[in-house]
Amino acid sequence: MNELTHFEIFLYCLGNKWHQRRKMLTRTFHFNILKKYSRTMIEQAEELLVKIQAEVGNNQTDVLPLITKTTLNVMCETAMGTSMNKDQQIISDKYFQAIHRIGQSVGQRLVRVWLYIDAIFACSKIGKIQKKAIKDLHEFTMKIIQERKDYLTNNNVITNADGDDEVYGKTGRLAMLDLLLENEKQGMIDVEGIRAEVDTFMFEGHDTTAMALSFMITRIANEPEIQNSIYEEMLSIFGESQRRPTLEDLTKMKYLECCIKESLRLYPSVPFISRYITEEVELSQKFAMMEMKTMMSSLLRRFRVEPVTKPDDITFTCDLVLRATHPLFVRFLQRK
Repeated sequence: MNELTHFEIFLYCLGNKWHQRRKMLTRTFHFNILKKYSRTMIEQAEELLVKIQAEVGNNQTDVLPLITKTTLNVMCETAMGTSMNKDQQIISDKYFQAIHRIGQSVGQRLVRVWLYIDAIFACSKIGKIQKKAIKDLHEFTMKIIQERKDYLTNNNVITNADGDDEVYGKTGRLAMLDLLLENEKQGMIDVEGIRAEVDTFMFEGHDTTAMALSFMITRIANEPEIQNSIYEEMLSIFGESQRRPTLEDLTKMKYLECCIKESLRLYPSVPFISRYITEEVELSQKFAMMEMKTMMSSLLRRFRVEPVTKPDDITFTCDLVLRATHPLFVRFLQRK
């Protein structure tokens, strides 16, 4: 047997760490738990509609800020088990800025070979900007972690690392963070590990979805026939009713799902793959699809979207996710 290189040993350890964390957290996204998460998604979709209602009549609306706050709230209330209060809203603004600065610094470092050396990068302007951004990012996530810890302690909430649905049925919603905190008590993960997982889920869970929804809304605005077909599907499911969607309703939205997938093909949230696979893998991101269906169906049932930014006008910026260089503008009109 050939002697393993340090890099191969590193990859092996990294794979084991990933597998252990994945096994720990997968039960949080079981279908029965997703049903509970859907309530939060619907509530946040309704809050989004209130914000959009205030935009009706304006010549143009920048889509991304509206969507980003919504997807961040979804992640806070589902995976983290906490709602955004005023203090967190202030910190979240720094969080959004930090994400963008980190993405920009990563992109700038990739095209400057001399910055690959950590010591040089740390002394560079880009490196200092990134360090400050990471500090702001960690401030936000640590505040969420501490708030959840305090809530569980002060309310004497009993958590269950096995994700027992009966236990969580009393509070109604299972939080991924609760499982991490329970595993911390058992010595399975430390505070830094919890922060790393929260960072990953907060960023990947809200920013990628926000960009995907923003690009889709902009594209749908420029495709009136497609938009009408989606609306016809909504009518076939809901009729003239304004009732909340159920999980059964979401499964019936076949045409909308096709449109979401096509939009992701045109505007992939992460347009590059930095790993390689050794065997075929079937992906099913059910949480994200459920969230996108809930947001898009709720929006198009109540509003018509007209174009301002044209697809040909969009220039792209790629950092950690695919972004538009300039704002994505549409015009919202009330359906009659």
